Amino acid sequence: MATKERTVAKVGKTSDVAEIITALETKIEALGHLTDSKYKTSGQLEGFGNIKEMTNVSQLIKAFSSVKNKEKFYNEAAEELGLTTYPAYDNSGYTAEDWKHDIQLRIGIINHKDTLDQLTKYRDQLRDLLSKEEKKAILLQDMQGYLKTIG
Repeated sequence: MATKERTVAKVGKTSDVAEIITALETKIEALGHLTDSKYKTSGQLEGFGNIKEMTNVSQLIKAFSSVKNKEKFYNEAAEELGLTTYPAYDNSGYTAEDWKHDIQLRIGIINHKDTLDQLTKYRDQLRDLLSKEEKKAILLQDMQGYLKTIG
């Protein structure tokens, strides 16, 4: 039977722990921008419910497919009726582009949730391992770095 080798990082110094925590926080922040992003719609999409609460990517694709097709047929119908100017298509009061933005945002949140949760878990576990003195040293180091950035 083949065995997998496992590499264990040697973390002993406060600076090593601080670097790992900083790296985790950087990744958390990079993914966190998704959850901080603003939706353009209310989320309530006729026939699908609230897309902000959906967790199934397939359902979100179907929701956008519905919006996109309704917009397409709306525009074709207006042309067939001989209209050269007519109100822009909207669904539940929002444009197809607004729905596209929000559905893409929701899919991004869903796709990165597990990664974000795992990174947060690791960061919190690592913080719990620090002594009070190590936490103090890291805080002071962070404060010094911040003070340098503001002049």
